[in-house]
Parts: sequence; structure tokens; C-alpha cells
Amino acid sequence: MRVFITLLLLLISHSIKAQQPFKGKFYSKSNRITLVLDLYESSIEVPGYSFLGKMNGYMKGDSSSDLYGVWLIVTHKVQANKATLRFANDIGADTQDVEFTINSDGTYSYKAIGKNFIKKAIGRRLESIPALLKFELIGD
Repeated sequence: MRVFITLLLLLISHSIKAQQPFKGKFYSKSNRITLVLDLYESSIEVPGYSFLGKMNGYMKGDSSSDLYGVWLIVTHKVQANKATLRFANDIGADTQDVEFTINSDGTYSYKAIGKNFIKKAIGRRLESIPALLKFELIGD
């Protein structure tokens, strides 16, 4: 009986997680960019920006040569297997709209909408990151 209850609880918790595909820590290995999301409630405190309160997420690189600054989610909309995100950089000078889509293989696609304002530092100049990125869920 205990085994049955344990299995039932595991199944329920897995089912709940599957219903929130836009919550967790995502990583683009090829571009060394981390995206932390909770599009279901404002529960994320951005490191170094706690004075802003809890938010729905942020994006940052492993270093400035991967992503320049921290990009904060300011608005979002979830529709089935796709989320539309609006990021603003940490100084508020630029915004970027992005489609974040669940792929059939369990990975996620990031696609910049319109001109790509998100940059990375290469030497003394800034270059746009790729407009299309692939992310994997790496944790809660």
C-alpha cells in the first residue's frame, strides 16, 4: 500500500510539473546563456537586483562575452506551447521581444522578434547574439 501511495504521489508531482513547462532554469550550452523563468507567478529574485522585488524571470550570460548585462522579463504571454516574452536590459535602455517555444524533442527555441537588441561584448565592441537559440531545461 505504501508503494502504491508513493508511486501515486510521484505521478501527481510529475503531472503538475508537466503543466508548467515555462518554469525552471534553462541553458543554451552553445551560447553560454542562462534563462530563469516562472511565467506562472512572480517568484524569482534576480541576483543583484533584489530591490526590484520578485519577477517572472531574467536572462544572463556566463560572462559579458556571452551576454552583455542582465535582461529582465517585464511582460509575458503564454499560449499553449509558446510564450512571448519582453525583456528589458538592466539599465532600461533597450527592450527585446522573444518567442520561446517548446520543441517536440523537449528542448526550447528562442527566437528574437524584429531587430535583435541583445548584445555580447567582443573586445571593445558589442555584437548581437544570434536571433535563434536552443535551450534545455536544466533545473527547477
